Amino acid sequence: MPIVVGAGSFLLFLSLALNAVALLVPYWYVTMSAGKVSVSSGLWASCVCRWHYSSLGTVIDDENIKDWFKASQWLYAIAVVLIVLASVMVLSVGCLRKTVGTTIAKVAGSLMIIAAVLGAIAVTLFGLKGKSDLGLTLSGDQTFAWGLWIAVSGIVFSVVSGIFLFVRGGRVSHPEK
Repeated sequence: MPIVVGAGSFLLFLSLALNAVALLVPYWYVTMSAGKVSVSSGLWASCVCRWHYSSLGTVIDDENIKDWFKASQWLYAIAVVLIVLASVMVLSVGCLRKTVGTTIAKVAGSLMIIAAVLGAIAVTLFGLKGKSDLGLTLSGDQTFAWGLWIAVSGIVFSVVSGIFLFVRGGRVSHPEK
């Protein structure tokens, strides 16, 4: 089975892994108390550490969150779904005729770019509103955490893989059928 474009495919699957991890981890921001993490929160989950033998992990309650946070949740979730769809499309290219495979590669590249735009809007919204509404900073007691930076890197890989797939999609190598 031919690979659409080596670099584009690799970056697509790397983007899928990074964005899926970023979507699910509760570490988009942390609140420190006495130098220890006491609350960590992501887009869909939050963990409250009480520094004894139990830790409370919960799914974020829909009633208590602001509209900008919901928008970030859904925009980023839609972006990840588009990346999954593009991944399935790239995996199917080797089974198709050359003309169809070329079109699929270009559609997958377009989906990756759309996903990157949605993800970038979600992360930017989270960063700007998190700074103003939650008081998040790059250092201090309330900071952005590693999950957010994983999301940013996943978005960058989404853009690059989308460009590779779209531009190089016309040069997909297939055995003659």
